[in-house]
Amino acid sequence: MDDSSLKTLLLRSKQSGHVIPFTPGFNKKVFKYHCVVESEDEIRPEASEADAFAQVLKSNSESGVTLKFGENTVDIKVDAADKSHSIYSIVVIRPNGLLQKC
Repeated sequence: MDDSSLKTLLLRSKQSGHVIPFTPGFNKKVFKYHCVVESEDEIRPEASEADAFAQVLKSNSESGVTLKFGENTVDIKVDAADKSHSIYSIVVIRPNGLLQKC
């Protein structure tokens, strides 16, 4: 079966290695997420099917996504073997350090 969904989507802190939670929690049928990070972090998408391909579309460098201070939208495209595709979006907030933590 051709499937253009994600199996997993992780945002991991480069500093601590901890997984940063999304709102809402990941579900392959939900296509928009939000999260708050404190530094530049690593986004790891994994396609549901072995013959599908997942890629981060917003990438400012070869090493991955560069997150500016403030709001960043990161899109992830999943292409299935049957040429169908899905796009997942994550709105990532990176505070500038002047904001107080809640």
